[in-house]
Amino acid sequence: MGFLPNKIESGLKKLAELPKAVEGAAEDVAKGVEGAAKNVVKGVESAAQGVAKAADGFAQGVEKGLVTLTAPVKAVHLPSLDLSNVVHDVASELSQIPGALGIPNIQLPKAEGLLGGWTPPQISLPPFLQELFGTTRPEMDKEVQATADFRSTLDAVNTLPKTDPRYAQAAAHLQQAYGYSPENAPKPGTLWVSPRLSGAELPGGQVTASQFPVGTPITDPPKPTDAVFAYKSSTNMVDAEGKTVTLNSPEEYKAYVAAHRAELGITKPDGSPAGGEPVGVHLTFEGGGGLGKRYAPAFQEMYAQGIVPVSVSGTSVGAIVAGYIAAGADPKTVQQLATDPALQKFFDVKLGGSGIADGKYMYNYIDQKLRELTGVKDRPVTFADLKIPLHLPAAILSDSNPPPGKDYTDPEQRLFVFSQETTPNTPVVYAMLASGAFPGVLPTVDLVDPTSGRKLVLTDSGVFDGIPMDMGKPDLPEVGLTLQEPHSNNPNDPENQEVEHKIPAGDIDASNPISYGLNSLRLLNESGTAAKDFKDRTQPKAGEFMLAVPIFDLTDARKQDKSLIFPYNNAIDPALDRQGRQVSQDFFKGVFNELTDPKASATNLTTKIPDNLQYAASFDYDGTQYTAKYQGGDNIHFTSADGKSFDANVGKVQAEAMWLDEQAYKGALNAELKVAIEDHFDPLAKIRRDLPF
Repeated sequence: MGFLPNKIESGLKKLAELPKAVEGAAEDVAKGVEGAAKNVVKGVESAAQGVAKAADGFAQGVEKGLVTLTAPVKAVHLPSLDLSNVVHDVASELSQIPGALGIPNIQLPKAEGLLGGWTPPQISLPPFLQELFGTTRPEMDKEVQATADFRSTLDAVNTLPKTDPRYAQAAAHLQQAYGYSPENAPKPGTLWVSPRLSGAELPGGQVTASQFPVGTPITDPPKPTDAVFAYKSSTNMVDAEGKTVTLNSPEEYKAYVAAHRAELGITKPDGSPAGGEPVGVHLTFEGGGGLGKRYAPAFQEMYAQGIVPVSVSGTSVGAIVAGYIAAGADPKTVQQLATDPALQKFFDVKLGGSGIADGKYMYNYIDQKLRELTGVKDRPVTFADLKIPLHLPAAILSDSNPPPGKDYTDPEQRLFVFSQETTPNTPVVYAMLASGAFPGVLPTVDLVDPTSGRKLVLTDSGVFDGIPMDMGKPDLPEVGLTLQEPHSNNPNDPENQEVEHKIPAGDIDASNPISYGLNSLRLLNESGTAAKDFKDRTQPKAGEFMLAVPIFDLTDARKQDKSLIFPYNNAIDPALDRQGRQVSQDFFKGVFNELTDPKASATNLTTKIPDNLQYAASFDYDGTQYTAKYQGGDNIHFTSADGKSFDANVGKVQAEAMWLDEQAYKGALNAELKVAIEDHFDPLAKIRRDLPF
């Protein structure tokens, strides 16, 4: 899972789950839809033609569904929605409703009839309207202009011989105006700045060494105990009861780990005590928005068993967690960050941007936390300040000057990776926000390289890669933490069989929330991202250990976290914390002696479905005892204690997936059967549950 939960992408298919109460009105609805649709088409045509005429002076042409504007920013695209396809898809979905509701002989108008052969005109908006409802990113061009002198000065000191009098003049100017010497000036690609986010650090758009120093990055992973105490002389653990345990030295930490391993019965292969020497691993986090709260208990248990991240990577919310850990967050701090009430302020809604949120509060919050963790007080924390290697990918939507040989039709080549090696002088907060920019909701992160003038528009890396494996050193075992939604790991699920396709080579429009969200969803689907993530979760390579942490309650799957709800929910999250800690404890205990075997691998998920699968279960549903039987096909048969029975049509893929979840987590089947009952009696329940908020 990247930026979207696995089940949201079904979109209009949820219309088929409308309650049976509409049965009597279906014929009237059908007639109304036909008449309304024709009127809408006429209205859209008229309005579109008017807008097209008003924008005629701004539009330059149409190519493959994208309209290029002569706007202030070069090569920025506006949406050109294919309305014929939209209407076709909507009408097709509407035509499925009567059959889904069991209503015979009701014919809704066909999509072709609705369109009547009409081809909607391509629409572009003039810049003043675009700035009102979206953004043409004028601050990027302003930053390029503001740093022109900086670039020319760098060019002089990099190309002129030192014997040339102009070299001395350029070197003096570089020092006096910007604080850099020729030897410590940033190289192209190592420093990126965000004029929209970092106004305070860029007075007049100028880059200075005081705010963006050139540092010496740490690229090799530290020893495990050095990672634990990288930034301070103590570390705060959280035990299984939620109590804080402060350890003040490597010796105290090793003793704590040894005691915990002994308590769990973890021994060496020969049966001798495992001791307390920690094991260093590369830790990777999957994306998932507000579901990322589930990572704190897993991280706590890893530290308690002495499985220490000595390098980290992540996507989306996983990038935010990884950034905090690389900056020195211990288990207690991660828990505090996950439960901070300030998270509810992350969505600071504001019109006139690429997302519906402004993102400034989130930027200031993360920037401040990084400074507190690292001790850097007077400027943003850069990758060179980190003592633990960090790799954060982001998806490239727009690149003003792609490197030679880049093929942007390849999703993998559209990933931009921030790290100590590649972007040592860049603020870490940019990378965390870029990788976590939930499309359409959180704004893109727009960066300028002041040394070259190159411009990048970046978004959530989960568009192309929800689980960024293989970013650590090859000699380190890699632990992947993923977020498990109910019944999402069936190999027969079409989402898990998606095929990667070529994607558009040019810039992808993200100038407003609608085009940004829709285009990102299209990229997600065309890239086959869901299938690649499924393979990462369920088919780990040698040296990979994949733990899927459930985001739903294993006693009642109606209780689960949401991807767009970041604040901690005291009604359900404490139980999910305890559950996640136990699931993590069982997994790491089971693989402990395999972690140092480069040929070993493990996952807590299974995808093997028995031939002619059948199962039965008994459970309590809101005070009533039920039995459930599955004997193949699409239906599960339920019988209550009072003898009433019914069939719930969940579909074969989901019925199989529920059984697979039970193999991974004891109790999951009964928990998900409760959901099947709820959906049977309340067809709208699934729609409400699948919403990300």
